[in-house]
Amino acid sequence: MKRDRLFVSIRKQNYMNIAHYINSSFNRGARFLYAAVMLSLIPTACRQTSTNTIKAEVLEHQLVTHTPMVEIDLKEIKDRGYLTAILYGNRSSYYLYKGTPRGYEYELLQSLSKSLDVDLKVKMTDSFASAMKLLNAGEGDVIAHNLSQTNRRKLLVNFTDALREEAPALVQRKVGRKNPVSPEQPTEFLVKRVELANKTVYVAKNTVYANMLHRLSLICKAPVDVQVVDKSTDELIREVAEGLIDYTIADQYIANSKAVYFGNLDTEMAIDEAQPLSWAVRKNSPELLAATNDWLTQIKRTFRFNGIYNRYFMDEKRLKLRNDSEFSSLNGARLSPYDELIREGAENIRWDWRLLAAQIYQESLFNPHAKSWMGAEGLMQVMPNTAKFFGKDSEKLYDPHHNIEAGTEYLNWLNKFWAKRVENPEERIKFILASYNAGQGHVLDAQRLAEKYGKDTKTWDDNVEVFMLKKSEAEYYKDPVVKSGYCRGREPVAYVKNIMSRYESYQQLIPS
Repeated sequence: MKRDRLFVSIRKQNYMNIAHYINSSFNRGARFLYAAVMLSLIPTACRQTSTNTIKAEVLEHQLVTHTPMVEIDLKEIKDRGYLTAILYGNRSSYYLYKGTPRGYEYELLQSLSKSLDVDLKVKMTDSFASAMKLLNAGEGDVIAHNLSQTNRRKLLVNFTDALREEAPALVQRKVGRKNPVSPEQPTEFLVKRVELANKTVYVAKNTVYANMLHRLSLICKAPVDVQVVDKSTDELIREVAEGLIDYTIADQYIANSKAVYFGNLDTEMAIDEAQPLSWAVRKNSPELLAATNDWLTQIKRTFRFNGIYNRYFMDEKRLKLRNDSEFSSLNGARLSPYDELIREGAENIRWDWRLLAAQIYQESLFNPHAKSWMGAEGLMQVMPNTAKFFGKDSEKLYDPHHNIEAGTEYLNWLNKFWAKRVENPEERIKFILASYNAGQGHVLDAQRLAEKYGKDTKTWDDNVEVFMLKKSEAEYYKDPVVKSGYCRGREPVAYVKNIMSRYESYQQLIPS
């Protein structure tokens, strides 16, 4: 009993620490409700069963470890200029197709960030637990995954309004294919939920499906054998399709899209009632929550909302095209037909090949026959005079190999030019890219203006780029320190930002 009293005393102290955070972070009504729920969960000594004690310890650990460690809300997000979304890298959320980031959640997030007037950054993860760590460490602002609103999760995050409601579905094979684990026993096709009695169902950990199946066991003649495994729902569905396992559970929209892709899956049986699926934000980000809900209210009134959904879950032809393409990160690690040439060119200038690929996409969308209104040609949009300067045949710029050779020669020259002025190689890349787009003379002007106005001349973001933008204003392009005159500064600034953003996507989705 003495040990139990000490155990409860320590636990109460942990809850007092959490209560102090709640008191400083929430309004009075929210504090009362949240604290009341948590205090009701504090175990009483000597009356706890061992099972309840373990559950309480798990919950306490989650509440303590998943407390926000930062104070970042909408104002701070707008001040820094970007929203960081936490995404699951899968066939619906976020992937690459022909060099372009795509995905259901990704497209919705682009709309949200535009409504907030900020840029979008993405962090990838593979589970709710790791997403929570990123969220509360301030490395992400919103978990953009279709999450079920369980009572336990509601203690850890604030959920947005529901994007939609979906029922979890049993994923099984249509055909009578045998289970390779027990080849003498043909797989039984199920038509009723109660037929899951004594069947083995595999579910991904950190999902709500195990609890659903345990509840279902109560109405079955025998318990459902629930196997919680350290695999993604995508992986388990593939195993069902390949005959390695017989049954798994997935939200209906994911199950249906997989059925389209694999062709031998049945997803008709609902395991539970339709449930609201939402995104999540930190407990101390009420303004971001309100703004996200306002955006949701508006976009759900438009055709675009359903259009995005249909594009990723209902368009059978497009689903198969994206999944089967060798230039989809869902099916491999190729960005374009010219990856080998890009790798070779990047090696010559000691760049990550994915960075050079991001620049080439920005220049030509990987089109070797592209030509600009100014006369730039080919994959890297090289000007004929530039090619001649580096001893290349200006008549061969539509040849991918020749074009990449000429373009990387120019990048190498720019690297040597800026190495004397910007020592940090990562920062220097932005100066090189801006110069490739607008010419080093205009970038030097922006650097001189930055020095005149007390900014860091060796940092691009929020420093030199500010004066690159101002070079379209007479007050600045007529300044005595400016040597190259007027420049449409928005173009090189957007050029650098787009390439670096796309490079981040390539780094997350394509192996080096």
